Amino acid sequence: MKKIIYLLSISIIAILFVLQSNLAYSQHAKMQFSHQDSLRGALRKERAYDVKYYDLNLKIDIENQSISGYNKITFQNIDLDSVLQLDLFENFEIDSIIYHNQSSTQTLQNRREGNVIWVEFPAKIRNNIKISKENKTNEIISVFYHGKPQNAVNPPWDGGFTWEKIANEKPWITVSCQGLGASSWFPLKDHLSDEPDSVRMYFEVPKDLFCVSNGDLIFINKNTIDKNYVGYEWKTSYPISSYNMTLNIGDYVHFEDKFISKKSKNKEALKLDYYVIKGNEKEAKPYFEDQVKKMLEAFEWCFGNYPFEKDGYALVETPYWGMEHQSCVAYGNHYNLNSFGFDFIIIHESGHEFFGNSISANDNAELWIHESFTTYSEALFVEYFQGKEKAIDYLLTQKPKIMNKDVILAPLDVNYNNWLGSDMYYKGSWMLHSLRSVIADDDLWFATVKDFYQKNKHSHLNTKQVIEFFNQRTNKNLTSIFNFYLTNKEIPVLEYEILEEGNKLFVSYKWKNNEDKNTDFEMPVEVFLNGNNKGLILNATTAIQKLDISNKISKKDRKKIELEINKRKYLATILKK
Repeated sequence: MKKIIYLLSISIIAILFVLQSNLAYSQHAKMQFSHQDSLRGALRKERAYDVKYYDLNLKIDIENQSISGYNKITFQNIDLDSVLQLDLFENFEIDSIIYHNQSSTQTLQNRREGNVIWVEFPAKIRNNIKISKENKTNEIISVFYHGKPQNAVNPPWDGGFTWEKIANEKPWITVSCQGLGASSWFPLKDHLSDEPDSVRMYFEVPKDLFCVSNGDLIFINKNTIDKNYVGYEWKTSYPISSYNMTLNIGDYVHFEDKFISKKSKNKEALKLDYYVIKGNEKEAKPYFEDQVKKMLEAFEWCFGNYPFEKDGYALVETPYWGMEHQSCVAYGNHYNLNSFGFDFIIIHESGHEFFGNSISANDNAELWIHESFTTYSEALFVEYFQGKEKAIDYLLTQKPKIMNKDVILAPLDVNYNNWLGSDMYYKGSWMLHSLRSVIADDDLWFATVKDFYQKNKHSHLNTKQVIEFFNQRTNKNLTSIFNFYLTNKEIPVLEYEILEEGNKLFVSYKWKNNEDKNTDFEMPVEVFLNGNNKGLILNATTAIQKLDISNKISKKDRKKIELEINKRKYLATILKK
């Protein structure tokens, strides 16, 4: 019987989630999505293949701000009628697409539709693929192309290539493309749900510059055909999201360090690599070594070991603020500590190594999974070194940044990237802190967060899976709380009034927001009565409830009674009826 009840509860949770998700999408009903949005955002049979490996080979022409080369794509498990979809912005020209098998190569026909390339597979190749499908045989195509990539207007938010020059007039080139997509600079299956198992990236750049990319530097080729160029070969050992693939070209100086865990069973040193523009190394060296080791120590306590141990951790200086490029974290905060004594960019972007790079969302619409947990991790960093109350002080600095202009959970299958503010960061962070307050058991909370990471690292999740995990791990139904914060623009409003019934005094209360949406919302909340610092817990729902407060307030104070929500624990507001 318990199992039946449990299964029914899970089914109800799933139904509630679907209903709330539809509400979220209705918030975007006035938005118009194009055919190109659907081609980029949805998964159809033309994308029914599993990318295993990208081998990207490019020459960077800085003078002409152009790139040329090819991406060799290894994939499996395709089910083709006739064509395969690749993504590449239409400002690039395809030179050729070559299919490779064990005995020969063949040029494939292709046609363009906006930012999509339809690759045509002749019947003979399709038949061979179907025969080999059961054996999971790798298929390989090489896409040769050239062109001028989109310039970044306001990186990393409005991304693309950044072509800068530093003080000594040497070039400084970087790439940032979250939201915009990696198809803004190379051909691929540009969808968050499919990460290659690993990548190799080879870049030829002018010989007086250095190129930094993801993973490990495998080889520097000084014998290129063009003697004015040097080739840099980089390789990752882990799956990687395509928007995290990057390159950084400049007058870089490299220094390194090691981090040895104090608490983990793994006592092997983690390799730390730092790349800064020449002239900054004296300031950067002690600064990076201090901030990064503190970050790794705190996040090891919160979540566990750094997720990309084989590749090591790297921090690279960039001309823009920062970005979570996997094992190649972009940094451009000019060595500034905040009032809590840490560098916000190093801590935030490194937090993404855990949430965003290791645990990843399946769809751009659910990037809150990346941003909310990572923004909240900043407060956990503060708590590790300075204690809980100081962490809440830090969270309070996030509250004024909540704009309540847009819902956090966006429409699926359209590569959504049009949020009106930063609520997936700050409201999402406060959603998690509010959940901690609802659970009211810090040991359980920290165990849940750590288990969530440990059991889902190096994988993809959707919102429903996140909610189900927290429900099961805490043995609480948190669904309506998650859904409210994710699918409503506004924050919860607790409505109350004071009632006198004979000698009795009551507070009547309910959550106000969901009246017109035919959905339940349940969240207990602590309130203070007339400024009394001893709080009352109201188990508030959308139904009116009453609490006898006769013995909690003196007769002289009954003329004016005010309730206030504990603002250090919850993201909610209160309204007297």
